[in-house]
Amino acid sequence: MTSPTGKPSSDQRFEELVASARNDEDAGRWDSASLKWNLAKSLRDTPEVAESLARVAARGARAYISTQTTSEGAPPGISTRTTPTPSVPPRTTPGTRPVPPSAPPGISTRTTPTPARSPPTTPSARPASPPVLRQSAPPPVVRTPSMPMMLLSVLQRQSLLLGAGFATRYPHAWLVWELGPHRPAGEERNVLDTMKPSQAGTPKAVGTDPLCFALFGPGPLRVGRADGCSIVVDDVTFSRDLGVLIFVDGRWAFDATTGGRLELDAGSRLQNGDVTLSFETSESFVLRLTALSPG
Repeated sequence: MTSPTGKPSSDQRFEELVASARNDEDAGRWDSASLKWNLAKSLRDTPEVAESLARVAARGARAYISTQTTSEGAPPGISTRTTPTPSVPPRTTPGTRPVPPSAPPGISTRTTPTPARSPPTTPSARPASPPVLRQSAPPPVVRTPSMPMMLLSVLQRQSLLLGAGFATRYPHAWLVWELGPHRPAGEERNVLDTMKPSQAGTPKAVGTDPLCFALFGPGPLRVGRADGCSIVVDDVTFSRDLGVLIFVDGRWAFDATTGGRLELDAGSRLQNGDVTLSFETSESFVLRLTALSPG
């Protein structure tokens, strides 16, 4: 069923989101499933949607804990290091060529003396080439729980529908990816080197709808381009591991990977490459949505 303009109706869009979210659950893509259930909730807030959101959050948390437990290895005090067994070369007579011990029947295992070769005495011998240094892959980013994200326009519609109840439903702070040049890194975002804006080429067209990340819990919540971050910013000019958000003494702060701490207030901004992230408290975010509402 479509609207007179040819666009899918809200009911059809709701059904599509529910079906896609269930497919993501079956495949274990908890972050994607959480996002789609949140979008479905903005269209129709039903008990089924609320139950699905809770289920996805619980399963995603269990998957995260399982990943952390597996990566930590053996319990403290138990060494997992193994001592390699040195291989003992077969004993040979100087000047002879070793023969495999398991020679077929009828084949003599007697060795034939090999004349020793004298080293070359040419003074112009070519020196050995230096070893080739291969660039290793970047170290993996420490995984932290992923945060749900929603478009600003979706939250604006919810603010109009809920009124004062919006702050009750969303009592937490937000980190908003502001509009600007965008150069997505795609599937290579975990290994690509961070580029300067002047080296990254022509950006894609600037979008029209900022992306908002909900900040749940005391953290740490890692911010970066790599998978495993709580807040993933897919842009080649953005650092793979910019730092972590933490909740200390009743307020949020940002600890940069390169060192230093920034205390965050309403409207504080984190700038890296072409990306700008704005911090909003629950109160300042409501004021921002109210300013966007017509009339």
